[in-house]
Amino acid sequence: MITNFHKVELYSKKTTIYGAEQEGLSMALDHIRYQHVDHTDQKFVILTDSKSTVDALKGVKKGTQIPHNLIPIIGKLNDFLRQDREIIIQWIPSHVEGIQGNYLADRAAFHAAESSTIDPLARTTYLDLQPTLQEKIKKDWSTEYDRLTLESGTWTKSILQNPLSRPWFHNKTFQPRITTSINRLILGHGCTQKFKYLMKKINDYKCQFCLPSEYENDLYHIFDCCKYKKLNKPIYKATQFSKRIFKTPFGQP
Repeated sequence: MITNFHKVELYSKKTTIYGAEQEGLSMALDHIRYQHVDHTDQKFVILTDSKSTVDALKGVKKGTQIPHNLIPIIGKLNDFLRQDREIIIQWIPSHVEGIQGNYLADRAAFHAAESSTIDPLARTTYLDLQPTLQEKIKKDWSTEYDRLTLESGTWTKSILQNPLSRPWFHNKTFQPRITTSINRLILGHGCTQKFKYLMKKINDYKCQFCLPSEYENDLYHIFDCCKYKKLNKPIYKATQFSKRIFKTPFGQP
């Protein structure tokens, strides 16, 4: 057992404990590769208190897709296998007395945590950065959405105040033509009286069935005009939506 060597690295705060434990195992494999190049030692045992990492490695089966974060470790283990070198990874409980080197490992971790300098070569996996990336992408898209709807798209913005992370029709099972019709309404291109008037398909957008005070209210005409109430019922039933969706913004993430 090696007791005269230790190496520590301080990782970004965005690195999870799980990610740091995997990097520790990867560092142990690198030590074997670069410090035992003469191949006089053919068998090594790595002790780790990361049960989650050991279980994840045990779960990798031949022919299955390797989790992205385990690819570097699996690659190094395969290299040792081709060299006929045996690597045993053994889980041990944390902070167990009587295991040579365990105290040194705990002290090294403590000193690394106290350091204020992040190792420039320390890696943070994509999985650990995913929440940060998603938050940044969402923020950037929200800013762009606000910019794009400053002059045009005010109708859509009144319905979708914030861009959705998933389309509103996600996991819905109704017919595609219903999705298309509702999307056209959200975008302000529905086959309404006012839109047909703007497209110069009709000479007057006023409806003889609507109250004069509601002439300008396109949503009223879509949902409340007695001429179209019967036609709208199948859409309400298929989508389980109500007119409240369009009259109240539903831009939840």
